Amino acid sequence: METDVIVALITLGGLILVALIPKIWDSLSSLIIRKRANIPNIINTKWVAKWYKDDFITLYVEDRIEITKWKTKNTFIGQGIMTHSPNGEETQYIYPIEGEIYPNRIMVFTYKAEKYPTEGLIGTVCMQLEDTAKEINGFWID
Repeated sequence: METDVIVALITLGGLILVALIPKIWDSLSSLIIRKRANIPNIINTKWVAKWYKDDFITLYVEDRIEITKWKTKNTFIGQGIMTHSPNGEETQYIYPIEGEIYPNRIMVFTYKAEKYPTEGLIGTVCMQLEDTAKEINGFWID
């Protein structure tokens, strides 16, 4: 009876190890690729994004952008958080972001803001991360 329990535990341990190896390998190989390409770690970073009207002078709204997780190699996911006060009552809209960062520090990502304030917005962002990795400059295209 004890032999059966030991065999079952060893088998279970082997199955868990086999299941974890691909995830560990993907994470490690992605990290190596990012290091070799000199791509900075942008995970858990938070940015302020300013949307201007067509004159590029008048501020429309400010969003907070949070990059939360690497998907693979140079692709990431995150979210945008917009606070909007249509009638003096503050409402937060949270929308998903998915994108890539390249060795030349260009970041391209898409966003989908469902039902903002009355309809959904979908767009693309193209920005360049500064050498310090503290600031991003670019445009939101919707």
